[in-house]
Amino acid sequence: MRKLAFSFLTLLLTFSILSIDVYASDVKYSEQELNEILIDSGMPEYEVNAYDFDLKETIVKNSGENLEYVTSSTQSFIRNEETGELINTSNIITPLAAIPRSDLIFRITVFNGATSSQKQIYGNFEWLTTGKGPSQGPSGIKDDRFSIAIPAGWEIQSGSYGADMYKSFFNISNATWLGWVNDGTNGFANGGKPASDGYSLYGASWELTPANINYRYKGTTWFTMRKVNSSAVNRAIVSYMEAKSNPLGQFGVSLAWKALEVTYTPTSGSVNTANQDITWK
Repeated sequence: MRKLAFSFLTLLLTFSILSIDVYASDVKYSEQELNEILIDSGMPEYEVNAYDFDLKETIVKNSGENLEYVTSSTQSFIRNEETGELINTSNIITPLAAIPRSDLIFRITVFNGATSSQKQIYGNFEWLTTGKGPSQGPSGIKDDRFSIAIPAGWEIQSGSYGADMYKSFFNISNATWLGWVNDGTNGFANGGKPASDGYSLYGASWELTPANINYRYKGTTWFTMRKVNSSAVNRAIVSYMEAKSNPLGQFGVSLAWKALEVTYTPTSGSVNTANQDITWK
């Protein structure tokens, strides 16, 4: 009888643990709780404070509370108003007192995976402006691409892909931004999975679909990668492609992949691109 009771208790505890894992994504976290989880993971406090609530929540709800931080990087881009090109702000020389504005921000965050050979890669973009420009209106971010490229000697784990998008509406009547609304995977083609032409040995590419005007957008994509060659470099590239339709409103693009590189070749219209890389030990 005692053995039977012990077996039942073991089964109950096992079920409870599994239930916690299954429903962890449904937990409602405060920002303070998210901050504590990320700081406990080893993420510097100044980096945690720089991330907004939505990005922190996306990371914790997807990867759980027992995170092991590796590294992160943030980069800003500004649009050349004459050419439309997206320029890395670190390449812009300004007077010491001047702070260049930003139109687009990238964030890359790397965590250890379930095994010593795995890494979880999060790529995040956020548009800070709206109004004119192919990704800000009148056709939203429709047909834009957000990609993550990896080196040779790594492989993406099947089923580890994910995506999440938020949008914020600009109220013209009082010139204010409304709060961010979670649009989930609705802002991505293919149900939040990489696009049908976005799967590669060397990375993944998500196609963006929102075509609303007077909106800002931010989104996060992620996957788990595993090192299969001990001499492979520890590096990843995040890339944003901005779609520009031709005068007839048509746009098309083909993707080509190499290790740590994705190339966008327009078949109709043209593109702007912005790229950022990250390395770790």
